[in-house]
Amino acid sequence: MNGMFTHVGRDMLVHVKTTLTSELRWTVRAGVFLMLSEICSDIASKGYASVVLRAGKNNFGNLIALDLNGCENLTELYLNFNQISIVEQDTFHDFHQLVTLDISRNLLPVYSGKWNASFLPSTLKMLKLHGCQNQVLLNASVPDFDDQKNLSSLPMDGYPNISFNFSKITHLSLSGLNIQCYCNLSRIDNNTFSHLRYRLQFSTYPRVES
Repeated sequence: MNGMFTHVGRDMLVHVKTTLTSELRWTVRAGVFLMLSEICSDIASKGYASVVLRAGKNNFGNLIALDLNGCENLTELYLNFNQISIVEQDTFHDFHQLVTLDISRNLLPVYSGKWNASFLPSTLKMLKLHGCQNQVLLNASVPDFDDQKNLSSLPMDGYPNISFNFSKITHLSLSGLNIQCYCNLSRIDNNTFSHLRYRLQFSTYPRVES
């Protein structure tokens, strides 16, 4: 691939500008001890219209809007394994071209029934949520994704005895990355996967009851 590779500091950051797409791709190495706000500030200084940021396994902690100032031009953001338990409601307010968001393997209470997904950008096509909330839930529930009109791919966790309707999802993956990984789907009706044209994937062995 033709492109430009730049290393910043002691091999802490790597960004690649591809000449074919003029897209800036950043990879933040695990354990570099940089704040997310510092990374976004540096990205903003480059002035690219399209940016991909991979920053998993850096223990950033909770997300607030100020952390992502300068990252509004991201098209893909990977924040898996970052000990995130809270995301402020206005964190992604100015993100108008983000199509992929990976917040998997964090501490978010996604299935508690109190997790409001309305803060997520409406431009999202893929949202990765699997491996969150590693605790026993007596009444697990799936978040309401009605505001995500473009969401089509959703890797998430399987919980026992939950009902859901993914009428707009075309790719659905159910994992067993929580401690209730029995993945018992107690009810599937004719509309549950009405738009699931391409793939339904289980990473454990769920029992489907009619």
